[in-house]
Amino acid sequence: MKRLLVIFAVCASSLVMGTDVAQGAINSGSKCPKVGKIITVKVKQKKTVLVCMQEGKKRVWRLKPRGNTPDNPGGSVTTTSPVREIASSYAVLADSPYTRINAAVVPSGYLSAMGLASTTGATLFDHPSGLASNRTNLLLLDRGNNRILVWNVAPTSSSTPPDFVLCQSSATSTASGSGLNQCNWPSDAVVTSTGKLLVADTDNNRILVWGSMPTST
Repeated sequence: MKRLLVIFAVCASSLVMGTDVAQGAINSGSKCPKVGKIITVKVKQKKTVLVCMQEGKKRVWRLKPRGNTPDNPGGSVTTTSPVREIASSYAVLADSPYTRINAAVVPSGYLSAMGLASTTGATLFDHPSGLASNRTNLLLLDRGNNRILVWNVAPTSSSTPPDFVLCQSSATSTASGSGLNQCNWPSDAVVTSTGKLLVADTDNNRILVWGSMPTST
């Protein structure tokens, strides 16, 4: 009986040692059997939680992130946001005189071609950044000059001055400001289907709104 007890104790000791050896062989970066599986191992008498993650074509043990482990819609653990491809092909726009691209085609004209730095004057711009139209008027965001230039009819010549200017008292004034009649680095504009004019007044951190297209200053 005593001999059987000794044999049992030796076997039990071997099993425990085998478990410790097996756990000790598992560490961050080693292969794991199933994505999402979580285990606790002892490394230098310190408990470490590992989670099985998919990295490319491999499944490896990694340290479990603190907090909740992110799951994808299928329930498996992932280190990146899940993305599902909807389509890899796109329709081609039908060829027409309005869609063809020809490297030899040049613009039929230009507006304001003088100056490479700050320029002032009715027909000289500084960093023009946006255009908008209600199919009658043309607006140009002259960003560096802190103003909006408006033509009642789209100009056909670089020498055609705007009919009036918004955000400035004159076509030669370029000061920035924060009042409702002033702009500071206006960068974009849009005319809505109901005729409202919206302008992104960038450095004032606001959107200026006109109930209808202005007809004068």
